[in-house]
Amino acid sequence: MGKKKDILDALLAECLASGDMVFDNKKVRELGEARDFTNQFDVTKLDNKKAISPLMIERDYFLVHLGKGRHQFVSGIDLAFHRFEEMPQGAAKVWEYRRSVLNEVNTSESNILSVAGNQGVLRDFLYGDKNAAGVNTYGAHRTKITAAYTIGGAAVETEQMQIEIDMTCEKDGRVTVIEGKNGFPPEFATYQIFSPHLYYLQMQERPNSKIKEVDCCYILREKDGDDSILRMYLYAFDGAEMASISLKQQAEYRLKKK
Repeated sequence: MGKKKDILDALLAECLASGDMVFDNKKVRELGEARDFTNQFDVTKLDNKKAISPLMIERDYFLVHLGKGRHQFVSGIDLAFHRFEEMPQGAAKVWEYRRSVLNEVNTSESNILSVAGNQGVLRDFLYGDKNAAGVNTYGAHRTKITAAYTIGGAAVETEQMQIEIDMTCEKDGRVTVIEGKNGFPPEFATYQIFSPHLYYLQMQERPNSKIKEVDCCYILREKDGDDSILRMYLYAFDGAEMASISLKQQAEYRLKKK
């Protein structure tokens, strides 16, 4: 089964026995050391369904992070992950461009976002114009939020929870969170875009805020010979309910060098 899943099973078993579904990194470290597994932070990183342990699957639980080294088991695995929508066959938009010196020199997530931004693909997808003016772009950063939200109606309260934002675009008061990933995985952990959404939603709710709406763009890239395939998905949430994720639009681009 693997040590990581064994630790997750042990954590869930203890929480179910005590009736308290919240645990901390001290407990993770304790159970990890007993199994000769020292990377405590990797235990609670569950970015896809393959990382879910057998007891979690059996009892239908997933993990959320609460901040300050605390975590919580919440019921309803399917509420925590979203399956990428299928792209229509033959719908890819051919995008010819003159490759620059640094374009696609590596397969990092930051390079994915840079290519999409520098070649106008991101503007075309978000605003319908590769030369759209008035777009402000902000690079990757980490921050912390204290917020209350729900997952399928179940209440979650975070305190100084660290989040990562790959990129943010803003135009005319519309804020778009950008997340990038290599390959075409079947699904993603919804918190990856929901946490940044929640961060900007708090900004929107402040007095005199100029933010009009918040949405989230997920970009996937996979190489196909000399071409790169970009799959773009735009999602929105209904307030502070993580399970409310809905697709606004999607598109596929085939980047071909001239």
